[in-house]
Amino acid sequence: MLKVQVSSDPSCFSSLAGEWLNLLDNSPSNYIFQTPQFLHIWWKSLGSGKLQIVTFRDVEKDNHLVGIAPFFVHPDNHRQVLSFVGCVNVSDYLDVIISQNYLQEVYAKLAQQLQAHLFWNKLYLCSLPEQSETIEWLKKLFPKLKQTQQDVSPAIELPKSWDDYLNSLKRKQRHEIKRKQRRLAEVEHEFELITSAEDTQRATNDFIRLHKLSSADKHDFWDHRHLKFFRQLLPTLAKRGWLKLYFLKIRNERAATMLVFDYHNQYLLYNSGFDPKKFKELSTGNLLTAHTIQEAIRLGRSRYDFLRGDEEYKFRFGAQPHPVWDLSLEASALDL
Repeated sequence: MLKVQVSSDPSCFSSLAGEWLNLLDNSPSNYIFQTPQFLHIWWKSLGSGKLQIVTFRDVEKDNHLVGIAPFFVHPDNHRQVLSFVGCVNVSDYLDVIISQNYLQEVYAKLAQQLQAHLFWNKLYLCSLPEQSETIEWLKKLFPKLKQTQQDVSPAIELPKSWDDYLNSLKRKQRHEIKRKQRRLAEVEHEFELITSAEDTQRATNDFIRLHKLSSADKHDFWDHRHLKFFRQLLPTLAKRGWLKLYFLKIRNERAATMLVFDYHNQYLLYNSGFDPKKFKELSTGNLLTAHTIQEAIRLGRSRYDFLRGDEEYKFRFGAQPHPVWDLSLEASALDL
């Protein structure tokens, strides 16, 4: 028997943190964007409306936490929209978090909650990964649910060695990587890795500077809310050992950067930046990408995920596209 509770108190991110992380370890869907640390900072920096954190507990097994649906309700065009906490923009994958052994029971209870106990006019669940169990379960429970492709996330299933990876690429790309690495070897350079919270705080300004320089869109991204979000997020994730901030330094100057989440045996390339006017002949962004892929292989990671976006360079590095889905449902379409 499952007990269902709904909380609108942000303190639940902290009070549930230990159980939440244990549940993620037993859930088919486990991404850093679903952790209480990430979502709490998102809520404090970018959230609005009312939290609706739905928890599911097995009362016959010491109230063991077996499911979390991290929702919030927010107004949009005179309607109340129910969405995942974290939706959308800075969160690449979101989902309901359910223990593998309780999928049927939790989805059935969730459907009851959606129909009778959560007050909304529109359901909009964004950024579900390709393999999400939620998609198929909710489509069975709500036949009028709409599924649309939001984006793609190119990813590489990593081999055991760097040589195996290079041999998996097209000949031209393999030649380009080796050629650029030889050119880099001719100049003074260093690959810098930052992992501690203190060093991350000190390096954040250089990360933001290089991200801004990369394009006009990236420059415009940095409003006060996103600055607040990242300045809180990066050291918090670093303390958990989930963050790797890379720089490529040329003649002791930081020329390119990559922000990588090292989580659940995967490298997730979250953001990158470089100065397009300096060291252009070295292709610093491509060199740093190759370096982080090589590092992921060295550490035995299973996957290198470029996250959302179909930029051409991702496919040159051998990534394959995986769809990211959005689900939507009008309350008027529910069969009550």
